[in-house]
Amino acid sequence: MSKRGESPVNFALPGRTKRDGAAHTDREGRSARGTATVQRPAARVKVLCRGTASFPADLVPAASHRRPGYISPVTRLLSLCAGILLSCAAQSPRPSVKLASLLGKPLDITALDLAGREVHVAAGQVVIVDFFASWCEPCKIQLPHLDGLAQRLGGRGLAVYGVSLDEDRAALEGFLALIPVGFKVLWDPGGERLAPSLGIERLPTTLVLGRSGAVRHVHLGYDARVGEQIEAEAMALLAEQ
Repeated sequence: MSKRGESPVNFALPGRTKRDGAAHTDREGRSARGTATVQRPAARVKVLCRGTASFPADLVPAASHRRPGYISPVTRLLSLCAGILLSCAAQSPRPSVKLASLLGKPLDITALDLAGREVHVAAGQVVIVDFFASWCEPCKIQLPHLDGLAQRLGGRGLAVYGVSLDEDRAALEGFLALIPVGFKVLWDPGGERLAPSLGIERLPTTLVLGRSGAVRHVHLGYDARVGEQIEAEAMALLAEQ
C-alpha cells in the first residue's frame, strides 16, 4: 500500500533515478522490479501496452468521417502507455527519512553473529553493510556478488557484513547452506532492533561506509547495475587517502 504522497506505482531503484530499476523485496516478502508495476491499475495498462490490443470497429471512424486532427483510440492508448512507462522509469523510491538522514554520518551497528558473539561494525575500513533475508529473492543474487567483492578487495581494506532480518534461525541457516559466504553474517531476528532504528523498509538495503565510518552511499534493491555501482563506490573509497 502506498503511503500518503507517494506514487501509486512502487519501484525499487537503487538510490538514483534509472530507466530500469533494481529488484527488491519489502519486509512482508513481496518482490518487485523497477520495470514491473505493483498496483493493479498500472499493471493492466502495461499489459495492454505489451500485448496486442483489438478494438470494436465503431471505435475507429472510417477515414472519410474523421474530423481534422482526429487521433484514433489506438494512438491515444499507445501515447498513454508511453507516458506512463516514461514516468515510471523516472521514478525512484526514496529511502525513508531516517535512512536518508544517515548519509554523511557515522554509523554505529552492533549485532550478534550466529555463534552468539557481539560484533561491532567499526570504522577504519571501507565497509559494506547489507541487510537481507532468506525470503528476499534479489538477495540470493546479491550475496554471492558481495562475497566476490570481499575476496577481491578484502586485502585492500574492504570489509563486508551481512545482517539477516530473518525471524527463523533455521531458515537463515538453510539459506546460507545454499548460498555460503565468507564474510561475517550478523542476525537481527525479525529486524526488531536495527530496522526501526535505521529506517529499513526494503530488502536488500545496502550501506557503503568510508574509512571514517560515515555512510557514503545507500542502495535499495539489487540488479547488475547496482552491483557495478557498489563495486565502483568501494574502489573509489579505497583509493581515498
